[in-house]
Amino acid sequence: MKIDHLVVNVDKEVQEDQDMVTKIHSMGLPYKPKWGKGTKGFKVSNIWIGNEYFELVRIKTKDGGGWISNWTTKYLNGHRGLIGFALEVDNIDETYQQLRNLNINVTTP
Repeated sequence: MKIDHLVVNVDKEVQEDQDMVTKIHSMGLPYKPKWGKGTKGFKVSNIWIGNEYFELVRIKTKDGGGWISNWTTKYLNGHRGLIGFALEVDNIDETYQQLRNLNINVTTP
């Protein structure tokens, strides 16, 4: 098992403010905030570090436009920072049960 990516709630400036984008580039990180998935309700942009990445999420509408419902609610209530992560695993069902047995709140595969 290894981490595939981290999901991070961010403010609009992280994706749209050119000074912020320039600061990220100055750290040597590849970042193209216009790339990535999105709808009218949310925008995702990625910062890649090798084969792993930070998935930077901004919610744009009250319903989140199809984004994960409880994560949307937390975002709208002011949460910024790490909200979730994705794992790369060999057996997703087995890993799901192991995490549940450890009382880790995970989404159903």
